Amino acid sequence: MKYYQRLLIRHFLWPKQSDGFLKIINLFSFLGIALGVATLIVVMSVMNGFRHELVEKTLEFNSHVTIYPTTMPFADAPETLGHFKNMSGVKNVIPLRQGEGMASFNGRSYGVLLRAMPWESLVNRTSLVNKNLMGSFQTFDGAQNKIGIGRKLAEKLRVRVGQTMTVTVSNGALTAFGRMPRLDYFEVAFIYESGVLEYDAGVVFLPYKCADKFLDRKGQIDAVEFFLNDPYLAPSMLGVIAEKLQKPFRAVTWAEANKRFFEVVEIERNVMFLILSLIILIASFNIISGLVILVRDKTSSIAILKSMGVSTKSILWIFSMVGTLIGVLGTATGVLLGFVVAFNLESIRQALQRLTGTRLFDQEFYFLAELPVRVDGVQIVYIIAMSLIFSYLASLYPAWRAGKLLPVEGLRHE
Repeated sequence: MKYYQRLLIRHFLWPKQSDGFLKIINLFSFLGIALGVATLIVVMSVMNGFRHELVEKTLEFNSHVTIYPTTMPFADAPETLGHFKNMSGVKNVIPLRQGEGMASFNGRSYGVLLRAMPWESLVNRTSLVNKNLMGSFQTFDGAQNKIGIGRKLAEKLRVRVGQTMTVTVSNGALTAFGRMPRLDYFEVAFIYESGVLEYDAGVVFLPYKCADKFLDRKGQIDAVEFFLNDPYLAPSMLGVIAEKLQKPFRAVTWAEANKRFFEVVEIERNVMFLILSLIILIASFNIISGLVILVRDKTSSIAILKSMGVSTKSILWIFSMVGTLIGVLGTATGVLLGFVVAFNLESIRQALQRLTGTRLFDQEFYFLAELPVRVDGVQIVYIIAMSLIFSYLASLYPAWRAGKLLPVEGLRHE
């Protein structure tokens, strides 16, 4: 780059005090690019974090593969689980008894999913043990009427550890009037918090032996859960499981069980990216308008440069560099601002909540206790590239107008 080119670029990028209007236009172009890039980085980081947290919590709480019998229930656990001993890639295999019921306490009732598994499998669930557990698992390994409920359900029922609540299921005695409901009393042994409100509000745990009697399973099990070393290999394990079991069954992987939800999150993320990209596109129009005004204002200067021998190509390059540099500086500032906001977003949210007295992120609707953030490096590269391309393209038309200007036209009124 020649000295006069650097001098002109600097002069056009930040004009003299007498050209204050051009300075304001360039400043707004710069701020538009910076805020657009920063907003896109922050919003996409939240969307990425939201999806990542949901996947992680789903893998913590749910099995990676669950198989269900298609005809008769599976036989007792030892016989069924014997098919899956020493399977490569399988970390744990858990027999499961489950059913739907109604949990009640002091006149308040809510529908729940009842789940029961062997005691040693339950205490190894890190999503339960490591998350603000109230009460104890120690009395949960017998046939006594104990129950474990989520924190949100406990709040709805207003029940505490040690209190007795009722659970009702539909598989009671068969009478002339149909099958009657079955009701029993259970003492709350523990209250767990998984971090996913969908589970904390609706999944109830019963002792394994107790569930056999209460759900009338007669020693049989409803499903078998598989936890794998690599959850993303779940589809490839289905053939191995079928070969081992040699019985008809229906298999559901963790991705299939949550397919619709993850698809919705992915669509929302893509739509957000598209909408927020328009902010950068609109900001690039400011570059066009600013450079067009600059070219019109500096017509005589361009004509003098051409009459002194500066080539059309050089004029094109100077004005395209002015627009591109606005984009580069705006993008760099936007990336820096986006990182600062993204990595401190939870603190900013809490400060704004205290300042305004309103709740900006309600876990009731988002299934998460705090605002998640996950910055994707590849996505940042896409955002930077898109911003720079928009800025460069926005500078081409004004640069072309400056380049095709004839010296005689520029000096006509001088």
